[in-house]
Amino acid sequence: MVEPEIRGTAGGVAGARSRLGAGAVLVWNGDILTDAPARELLSRALEHDCMVLAVAPRVGALGSVGLDEAGHVVRLRGQVFGAETRSGDYVGVMALGPSVVACLPEQGCLVGDYALPHLAQGGMVRSVPSLAAWSDLGDLNAYVAANVAWLAERGARSFVASTAELAPGVDVDRSVIGVGAKVLGSGTVTDVIAWPGASFTAPLSRAVVLGSGRVVPWP
Repeated sequence: MVEPEIRGTAGGVAGARSRLGAGAVLVWNGDILTDAPARELLSRALEHDCMVLAVAPRVGALGSVGLDEAGHVVRLRGQVFGAETRSGDYVGVMALGPSVVACLPEQGCLVGDYALPHLAQGGMVRSVPSLAAWSDLGDLNAYVAANVAWLAERGARSFVASTAELAPGVDVDRSVIGVGAKVLGSGTVTDVIAWPGASFTAPLSRAVVLGSGRVVPWP
């Protein structure tokens, strides 16, 4: 769905209400890489008809979200709404109960324009622990680091999808070559992340190649 004017996270969900049905809705920020407990989030949001945040527990340091003993959110974006007994980091994934979806503003932010006013009025925002590793891929360096970590987790130096096409004479090192990507020319491809369907010419190093073929260098 294309928005001629950016409506924000709350407005985006509000604008899709007619397509979402009557149940709980999962909202996953597009730049978040994690294995969040989606089923538990949706179940809790539907059971209590509320907003539920996926929160990674923090030990020994102050996280972005404060929780009480029951796991209810009592601190968010620096505002305090109750007695905090533990903290964690909101990982960018949440679920919304039906009444939350129904009352979202047509433009605005899910946290700033719904959660904070709701908490200030004595409302409740719940949480579910999210124990998997997570990354915020909001900038190029974080995106590259996440791909490097993905290779390391698999003990691999490179990944080339089975449907990728490499021209004769192309060598791949410390790179991720996506599904259907095509590497033309000859030489070494080093520290390159090629999106599915990307097409580019070797040699190339330290770059992200988009599906459109645009080459984005990284420092």
